[in-house]
Amino acid sequence: MGSANAPTSTVRVVIIGLGMVGLSFIEKLLEYDTAKKYTITTICEEPFVAYNRVGLTQYFSHRSVDQQLMKPEQWYQDNSISVLKHQTATKINTDLKVIESVSTLDINSSATT
Repeated sequence: MGSANAPTSTVRVVIIGLGMVGLSFIEKLLEYDTAKKYTITTICEEPFVAYNRVGLTQYFSHRSVDQQLMKPEQWYQDNSISVLKHQTATKINTDLKVIESVSTLDINSSATT
């Protein structure tokens, strides 16, 4: 029998895209993952984390990127979410469980920690 303090492996979940739907998925995953079984990585083309695209015209009244963000940058850090910005996923190899991006960044989606 394993010790109560024995490290447990986690399952990496890679989410491509960090818009409203991607963020909503992350929020639900965090809500239901009470055992902390999942490690979350998200890949997004944008230079920012998820922002309110619907209310984008409001940006011109306040000119504050932080006010447009759906969650502050700190929220991703606090929830141990790895956010890879300025990345475009170009290929998903389901056999090898590898995601490639235009900057030759390979993410092994089956890695455990």
